[in-house]
Order: sequence, then structure tokens, then C-alpha cells
Amino acid sequence: MSDWNFEEALGEYDDEELEAGQEYAPSRDCLILLIDCSPSMFSPYPDDTGEDTAFQLCMKCCRSVLLNKVFSSDKDLVGVVLFGTEATSNPADFKHIYAMQELDIPDADRIREIESLTADENNSEFSKKFGEIKETQFSLSDALWTCSDMFGRSAHNFSHRRILLFTKEDNPHSSDVGKAQQAKTKARDLAENGITVDLMHMTPADNAKFKLDFYQDVVNVDADEGTGTLPDAADKFEELLTRVRSKDHKKRPLQRTKLKLHDGLELGIGVYSLVRPTTKPTFKWLDEANHQDVKTQSKMLCNDTGKELAHVDIRFYRDFGGKKAIFEKEEIDEMKQLDEFKGLKLLGFKPRSRLKLLHHLRPSNFLYPDESVVKGSKKLFSLLLSRCIVKNLIGYCWYQGRGSSPPRLAALLPQAEEKDESGVQITPPGFHLIYLPFADDIRKLRYEKPEEATEDQIDATKKVIKNLTFQFKSESFENPSLQREYRVLEALALDKDEPDEFTDYTKPNNERILKKAGQELADLSKIVSSTGYQPVKTGTKRVRASADTGEKETKKTCSSDEIDFDEMAKTGKLDKLTIPTLKKFLASVGKKTTGRKADLVEAVNEHFGIC
Repeated sequence: MSDWNFEEALGEYDDEELEAGQEYAPSRDCLILLIDCSPSMFSPYPDDTGEDTAFQLCMKCCRSVLLNKVFSSDKDLVGVVLFGTEATSNPADFKHIYAMQELDIPDADRIREIESLTADENNSEFSKKFGEIKETQFSLSDALWTCSDMFGRSAHNFSHRRILLFTKEDNPHSSDVGKAQQAKTKARDLAENGITVDLMHMTPADNAKFKLDFYQDVVNVDADEGTGTLPDAADKFEELLTRVRSKDHKKRPLQRTKLKLHDGLELGIGVYSLVRPTTKPTFKWLDEANHQDVKTQSKMLCNDTGKELAHVDIRFYRDFGGKKAIFEKEEIDEMKQLDEFKGLKLLGFKPRSRLKLLHHLRPSNFLYPDESVVKGSKKLFSLLLSRCIVKNLIGYCWYQGRGSSPPRLAALLPQAEEKDESGVQITPPGFHLIYLPFADDIRKLRYEKPEEATEDQIDATKKVIKNLTFQFKSESFENPSLQREYRVLEALALDKDEPDEFTDYTKPNNERILKKAGQELADLSKIVSSTGYQPVKTGTKRVRASADTGEKETKKTCSSDEIDFDEMAKTGKLDKLTIPTLKKFLASVGKKTTGRKADLVEAVNEHFGIC
């Protein structure tokens, strides 16, 4: 269990879990991007990689992090520190350490500054601001001290402080044992103060293997994340960005609770959210005069007297047999409490095949052991997980969350850890907490048995499916509506002429579909059409059938000559006629045909002398 690095793949706090007035106070995270500026960082990658220099890759990642914070975590603080520069700029005046951006909320000016370095192909902009690119006698310990000082000088309280260290040098102090020892000592001091250092290492310029001997004593992992193993060096922007995104947020559990296996046998677990919908930023109300935020207030008023009611004056009721059953808030909360135990109780095990797709009610949560709740939970959790995987079993449990949330039935689906060829975690190890329906939630449908397909139709369909099968990954598809809105906001904030273009991969690629299965689709269409198949046309109105004969009826229309306008005017039914019909009648009697429908009806009434 100690080598499990599960939190790389976990999502953040899911506010859908807030129940019964429970409030979650959003916390402020703090992130510093510490970037190596040694000459090796500016050496171009081989042409076959299609990538820029390592420094430009870092700048692209910085830009992505800042934009992500603007849209999703606008209260978090981000800073950028460069080390190995000729120029010096930091409060302690450490040589070759440059505090490029102090800890602050990301804004348009900071993003533009990063973009200028991203597009700096000949490094002229960098040399102008930070000095000549050359070997310097910097100290990594001084760079870490500068980051620590930036955290200390901030007036905000942070829930989490993290440093992302970007470099291609596997041993920056290979010729100076004293500086190497100072860096390791400073890293331990940061860990004791709750500051995490994560290594974002890239492939060296000579394409040699990145040795981790030095950084094993510098990089630390949170206690909840285990000791962890460092992945291989990255040489692609997408790969580096994936690692950065997995580290720029502290992963927080929805709940820390207990899993009760038996009386007297419990283990601590954290409940995490792997998937949650991403919503668009909400628009805020502004005062038109000064563009200041408008504060909204809600008041409860008595329906009879209009008197404003205080919170203690409010009661709740439900209709029961035509009468109002009135409750206090405390009584409602008490009704929801079925058991004093909060957490999970194991009920038993079943074969994995007993879990059906129709049991899916909502996105599952993820369980991982938590030593802060019960010491020794990791060993017991590891044993339970491994045996469920080996025996292909799932656990069934009773689960009650925080506050007065109702109890649920849930299945524990085991998942083994998976890593890619670079050692980066793809899926974390643990249990999926799958919420199961009660008997009251299951709907039984009655439907006619469909007509069975012929063997020829089945064979033709198999060929189409085989040619159009591809490896689907949900994370490969971005929400086009969100991306469009983000780019419009970005263009307005950064004074761009037009928003950046993006590709909507959710649209079917008809050209590619026809290239891969055009003939098979044509054959299938021919076989199906020969059986009398009539495709349903969209956009047509449904034709009603006669109640007596069952024959189709068409809507009858009457000409203006068949309408008794005098009678309709007397009975006040002129408003049921269409505007063209009214205009045609008025034109036939020499009246004006301009105006709204109400004017036309009034003109017809005047013609017949009806006021």
C-alpha cells in the first residue's frame, strides 16, 4: 500500500454531496512553479518529437495552469520563480534566483507575460529580462528558501501549499556536495512545515535516462499519498501537462469515515469523487452606474399579512389526506435518522457478475484507506482489495453519509492500479462505491417484442460495427460549449481580436466514417430497404387518427367565403381566426388591413356595428 499514488487520478470536492444544510467552506490553495533556467533547458528537442525547448514547454504549462485557475479556482494563488538566471530578483538577494511573479490571483497581465516567453523562439525576450543564458552557480536550497519565503509573506491562510519543480538536470549539484546536502535539508524543512515539493522532470538534452538518486531525497509526497514512485521523464507537452494538472490541486475527500466489517473491526476510509460535471462560470449582477457587485437578499414574508418572518418563525408541512402535517426543522432531521452510525457497514459479498448496468443511479465515489481515522487501515484495506480482485467478488454495504443524509445501499467494486509505460498512474487502486437502487426506484417497462433481424441483416451490421470500432476515451472529448465560452472570455480579458479556434471532436467525422465503412453502410441500407423498412422522417407533424374509423385525419381549413363573420363577431370568436383571414375579409369590404391582430378584430367589429 505504501507505493500507491492514488490521488493523481482523483477529482475534487463534490458539492452535490452537501446534505441537510451542511456547508462546505471553500479553501484556498497556493502553488509555486519553480523553473530551471540552465542552458540545457533551452536546447531544442529532436525534430521528430515536434516539441519546442524544455523552457517553452514549461511556459506552456504555466499558461495552462493560470488559465485553469482563472476559470475553476479563482481564489487560488499562483507564483512563478526561476532559478539559474543571470539576473537576480528576490527579497533575500540570493544570486541567480528570480521571483518572476509573486503569489497572487492569476490575471490577464500575468498570462500575457507568460505568453510572451512561450512565443520567444530565439530567446531574445528572455535574455532581455533575465540576462544571458549561461551556466551559473545557483543553489537549489536558495530557490526553495525563496519559495518558502513567498508562502510566509502571504497574508492568506492556505489549505495546501505546493511547489512544482521543472528541470532537465538530474543532479544540479554533482560537483558541490555541500550545496546538494543543503538542498536536501531545506526540502525536509519544507515537508515539516506542510509544503509539498513535486518533481516535473523532463528528458535530458542528450536523451539519456533521468537519474532520480538526488531528487528522491528532495521530493516528498503527502502522507495520504504514500511514498510513491517517480515516473519516467517527460518529453511531450501533453504528457507534462497531464502531470502538472494532477498536482496543481490538493485532492480533498468528500468525507472521512469508517468501514465497519464486523463488531469491533473497523477501518478508516476517505470518500472521493472521480467524476463531476463541469459547469459554466456564473454571471454576476452589476450596478449599471458604477459596475459594482450587487448584493442579493432573500426574505420570507407571510402570505396574509406581508410581515417579514424570522428563521424561528418558519415551519414546514406536507399534504396528507387533504390536511397539512406540520413539522419543525429538527423533527424533519430526526425523521431522516435511521441509525446513529455514520459510515459504511459491510453486508456481504457476491460474484461480480451480479452487478448490472441498470443498477447505475449516479456517478460512483471512490474509497481509499485513511490512517488519520483508524491507524493500520491501509494494511487491512490492501488485504480486502487484493482478495476481492483475486476472487472476482464485490462487496455490498449499507452507507450513510454526513448530517441527515438518508442511508443508501451500495456495492464495493474493486479496482487494481494501472500505470502506463512511463510509470504514470492511469487508474488508482481502491473500491468504487456504486449506489444501488431500492425496490421503490426500479421501473418495470412493458413493451412489444421487436421483429427479429434476418441473418443477412445481422452479418451486414457486424461488418459496419467492426469497421467503425475505435478505442473510446471520455477524457479525449472536451465540452464544446465550455471551450467556446472559455475562449470568448479569454479573448476579452487578453484583448485578442478573435477567440482562439478549437475543434469540436463530438461532431461525427462523416468523411472518415464513409472512408472506413461507406460500402458496408450502403450494403446494410440495401438489405434493410428490401424488407420494406421505412425510415422515420424528422421534423414532420404527427397525423392524428380518427377515434371512430382509425383512419388518418388531416386538419381541415376553411376559406374566408365559408366563414360567417357576422355570427363570429356577435359571439366574440373573431380572435380565433388567423391574421390573413381577417385581412382578406377587411380588404373585401374596403377596410384598412394594417395593424396588429387586435386592431383587425376591432375593425371587423366596427364593420358589423359591434362595440
